[in-house]
Amino acid sequence: MYTIRFATIDDLPALRSLWSAMIRETTPSFPRGLGSPQTIDAFTRQAAMVLTDPQPVTFVLVCCVPSGEVRGFHVFGYQTRQLGEPREIAFSFWLYLSPELRGSGAHDDLCYLSAEHAINRGVEVAEITRAPSWPDRWSKLGFEAYEIRSQCPTTLLLSKLDERRRQRANGLDHSVEEDVQ
Repeated sequence: MYTIRFATIDDLPALRSLWSAMIRETTPSFPRGLGSPQTIDAFTRQAAMVLTDPQPVTFVLVCCVPSGEVRGFHVFGYQTRQLGEPREIAFSFWLYLSPELRGSGAHDDLCYLSAEHAINRGVEVAEITRAPSWPDRWSKLGFEAYEIRSQCPTTLLLSKLDERRRQRANGLDHSVEEDVQ
């Protein structure tokens, strides 16, 4: 059982701890140094600015266990594209759940709430980056892929999440695996 709410500045210590846990688990190859004390401090400062911004464009949802302890987070926000359409996109920056919440539906619920937030704002497209699971042609030239950017219409995202919820609710969906990020 869990609850989801928007983070406040009081959640900063928990967010810092969860950030560190996420980086330890995922060990991204690039950018380097995400687990360094300097980067953890920079994340903490950025999170503090986001949580106290009177007109935010970045938001943090937290997932709490019944004791109230924060055990997961989703950082998402809005970006303005300089060229092309759509001009404004919703972007998922980071999503992490502690091990005891994985498989509980919290991942989908965090995504669902952020997609609803985007739709209410009139944003039609969500984008994510993720670590690659296969090499690409650029690797032959010395490039190391460290993320893949993907997009999805926000209304399609909600319908897919609704479908997963229905499958999970009737106990038939054994294929759903929750990502660490």
